[in-house]
Amino acid sequence: MSEVSMPRLSDTMQEGTITRWLKQPGDEIKKGDIIAEVETDKANMEVESFDAGILEQILVKEGETVPIGQTIAVVGSGQNVQQATPAASAPAEKNEATNGQAPATPENPVSSSSPAQENTNVASNNFVSVGTGPNSQSSQNVAEGERVKASPLARRMAEEHGIDLRQIKGTDHGRIVRADIEDFLEQQRAQPAQPAQAAPSQAQPAVQQVQPLGSTQALQEDDEVKNLSSMQKTVARRLMESKQTVPHFYVSNEVDVTDALALRKQLNAATDENGVKISVNDLVIKACALALEKFPDVNSSFKDGQFVRHQHINIGIAVDIPNGLVVPVIRDANIKGVRSIAREAKALAAKARAGKLA
Repeated sequence: MSEVSMPRLSDTMQEGTITRWLKQPGDEIKKGDIIAEVETDKANMEVESFDAGILEQILVKEGETVPIGQTIAVVGSGQNVQQATPAASAPAEKNEATNGQAPATPENPVSSSSPAQENTNVASNNFVSVGTGPNSQSSQNVAEGERVKASPLARRMAEEHGIDLRQIKGTDHGRIVRADIEDFLEQQRAQPAQPAQAAPSQAQPAVQQVQPLGSTQALQEDDEVKNLSSMQKTVARRLMESKQTVPHFYVSNEVDVTDALALRKQLNAATDENGVKISVNDLVIKACALALEKFPDVNSSFKDGQFVRHQHINIGIAVDIPNGLVVPVIRDANIKGVRSIAREAKALAAKARAGKLA
């Protein structure tokens, strides 16, 4: 018997909502079968099974939201099949932690990965594999000759940077994802110039977690209460955190874009009917990337009392969708051509509206 847990399907995911079960108790499951659809803070994702067997129990019904790591189903030999639909969890049973994660208990393990970055990246596929049972819990690096569990994007990044995946411990139940590769690269960059630890008396005070404030106004009898989707909750939380923790300043300026518009017209005139047309937004993305390249201190962040200058220039583009707002990322925009940026931006926007971002 093996337990299927709510997987970590994105870098910022803390909980997931079961939108649809594609398999029912008693169904045979083969390795690689899609067993469920899960709504995350960014998109609807398909969950693939690593193991084969008979689906014996469904522990989380459609529409319920549970933290990552919580058991959602049981796969076994078929001797203990339970056809009954699981009862809805009481509100007290749902995760109420302010950080969106369940208490670290054996029933609800919490991922120990580093804090997720605030961006969205598109994986090579629109589904994610989930380990089941003990096989998915990686307590040590993969031994010689064993198969390394990694997402397609993580494998591609490892190949590009010449990284041996056996050196990395996966945080997604033993499966290596993009965040693990980025953490490994960050550690490699930091090793040559590792600063000495400051004395406790000189340590910078930790940044306090901001708690979003809700309305204190009492509800009226005719007020309509609407439940938010996982994506809408994340958008609300991110906007509140951004406004309360990031210093805001506003700059207004006038820019003569006559030459830029003339260039856009010239490039689009040379494009055939099936080619990608360049928008003004594409030109702005390229201009922002070149500006960050010229002024690298702007492409920096403050972390753990240190000033971190990022080597890659990635530009987020806001995409309005029916359920909220998502910000997919165009990576290394400074070294991409305008037409390449236009093509990628349109593809990301289409995936966002189709709920296929990962």
